[in-house]
Amino acid sequence: MAKTVYILRGLPGSGKTTWAKQQIGAVICSADDYFLRNGQYKFNRNLLANAHADCKAMFRKAIFDDADVIIVDNTNTAQREYKYYVDNATANGYDVVIKVFDCDIATSIARNIHGVPELAIHRMHDRFE
Repeated sequence: MAKTVYILRGLPGSGKTTWAKQQIGAVICSADDYFLRNGQYKFNRNLLANAHADCKAMFRKAIFDDADVIIVDNTNTAQREYKYYVDNATANGYDVVIKVFDCDIATSIARNIHGVPELAIHRMHDRFE
């Protein structure tokens, strides 16, 4: 069986995390995990760079541990946001699957559980490649 990295792409509330959690045995790497404190999501925009650095560290560890399935569960709205993962996955012998979760803005706003402001969701939608 080929080792696989799934790069999830989509607006907040599009179903990325729900899908990821259904993949038994997969290692899930998500910047959102950085903001979880005692089961509560406490987003701090000033720590976003730290959150993504932590996500990359989790990803590197999963590759080092030779995980069979790794999932990168971030919005990944632009190719530059997930290029690191694609490059490192392929360099380490992983197949890469880009999985796009289509979601309109109204649904994203209604479903997003992290309190992402409407304006931010509009901006993500506008820059989605």
